[in-house]
Amino acid sequence: MDRRSFIATASAATALACASPMRPAHAWAGLRATPTQRTQELMLACPSPESAAGLFDEACVLARDLERALEARVKIDVVSGPQGSIESIAGKGADLFYGPEQANAAHVPALAFVAGLPGRLAMDARGFRIFMEQHGGSALWAEALEGYGVTPIYAGHAGEAPVLWSRVSLNTLSGRSVATSGLNAQVVAGLGGAPVPLSSGETASALGSGRTDAVEIATLTQAIALKIPQLARYAARAPLADHAGALSLSVNTRVWRNWTPQMREAVLSSVRDYSLRRERHDAHSAAILQQAIAQAYGTIYYDCKDAPRVRRVGEAVVAELAGSSEQTRQFNDAYMAACSQVRLA
Repeated sequence: MDRRSFIATASAATALACASPMRPAHAWAGLRATPTQRTQELMLACPSPESAAGLFDEACVLARDLERALEARVKIDVVSGPQGSIESIAGKGADLFYGPEQANAAHVPALAFVAGLPGRLAMDARGFRIFMEQHGGSALWAEALEGYGVTPIYAGHAGEAPVLWSRVSLNTLSGRSVATSGLNAQVVAGLGGAPVPLSSGETASALGSGRTDAVEIATLTQAIALKIPQLARYAARAPLADHAGALSLSVNTRVWRNWTPQMREAVLSSVRDYSLRRERHDAHSAAILQQAIAQAYGTIYYDCKDAPRVRRVGEAVVAELAGSSEQTRQFNDAYMAACSQVRLA
């Protein structure tokens, strides 16, 4: 798809994430393009402004990884686009999408199990990989998006310990406005708070103006990119979810089917290598960033006293979702089996 036409029609969206000095993946042998082969030009949409560090930078790193893995058979142009792969690929005609899954859960409620569950039901990076690779999570995900012409690939964990940033310490979320999304928004409402739907590009201005009392950010690196620590002195550790959800590299199914089996295998290997590097980078930098932010801005980290209520409400929200359809039941069974395996390990 033409870059100019995509940018003209796509919804500009939000800034997330973390600039990542990750090493590129190695190219696969046997895929080297010859001068006579035509390079396939592809458009990768990412829900982050080009001017923002973080998620857009990650999308560029992944795009270059894929180009190397496919040995110049593709050229990938990264553009700012809609919030989810359904709107980006099925709605706007992008070839690829990189980002979180919350927006897709609005179309397919079962994808909340991929986007991330609230409270202690949220899984860390290792748990998500077990869910995807050993308990059928990837197959269920692909089946859920098949009708939209989207083929999803698990591209890693969005964040190990989301933080709720605010200008004052919050002992309770009741009566508070909180910028969050997905099932966490339902939890906020269940606690007597007011969930505020914001793009991440709006979070800093909304927090500074008092439009919202608090904003949930998946990682400390994302918070820095959005300049949140400059506005909010208080950071509650994982008050709504112990961990964030999944990131995807989604492919237009038409493009995926036109690739050879060897090309598909190279893409899957490249995305898996990328996701593991990203997760290692996040784990290594978390403690360093927490200390640096505290020293630079006087940030006070604390545990929200509403955590027990959050867990109870979160479990009720997930139980209601799990019983809403056969599809959500299947996702729930696979997800809980993975949770049990993680706890027993």
